Amino acid sequence: MFLSLRLQSVLYQSTPFIQRLLYSAGKAELLKNEAITAPNVLLMDAAGINLGLHPIADALAKVQKETQDLVLVNGKINPPIARIMARKEEEPKLKWRPTNDKEEIAATKNRKYEKEIVFGSSIQENDYKVRIKRIMNFLEKNHRVRILITRKGLMRFDMSAILAMYYKVIEELKDVSNLYVGPMCDGRSITFVLVPKVVSVESRNVKGMTDDQMKKKIVEQFEKEALERKEKNLKK
Repeated sequence: MFLSLRLQSVLYQSTPFIQRLLYSAGKAELLKNEAITAPNVLLMDAAGINLGLHPIADALAKVQKETQDLVLVNGKINPPIARIMARKEEEPKLKWRPTNDKEEIAATKNRKYEKEIVFGSSIQENDYKVRIKRIMNFLEKNHRVRILITRKGLMRFDMSAILAMYYKVIEELKDVSNLYVGPMCDGRSITFVLVPKVVSVESRNVKGMTDDQMKKKIVEQFEKEALERKEKNLKK
């Protein structure tokens, strides 16, 4: 008797013990595409770039149906995280498989951890300095650092605010870091990845947007939000 997708999702996200039972029974399948029941998801593209919060319908619309799936990679948080993935990448990267203790320890030692720091566009100077210090500490320990700059507070209505913050962070860390991935902009946030200065970035395969491309995205998003506010006011 097969479990419903909804019940399977609840069980699979509960405990490692339940995950093992489902896996051994051949039922621990990845939730993907229309099987994802959450109304909104935090969306990551195929390169791992954070695209922000999207309604599930919009997220599915970004998937190339012939070669990609929208895969639920973390359903334990609200909103859950979903990633656009090529089908050939799903099995080895996401599906749980049994390992012995030695394999798990070796994998943990060799894993490259990526830290994430979030800046709001209206962040106070003291909080800004604390985050910069944390980034520098991560870089000193040879970690990659994913930085997300979002529109927040009163500055969310200033189109130039997140770009200004991006330039400020890059300038602050230029002596200790290299830009590895990005920047990528969806109009509401800018995402990029820094690596320590000693790390070569020649092999990176994700190129970022130009300043003009980011500005265009931001303007488009502001115009979209202005139109949505206008339509909302008309309905009142």
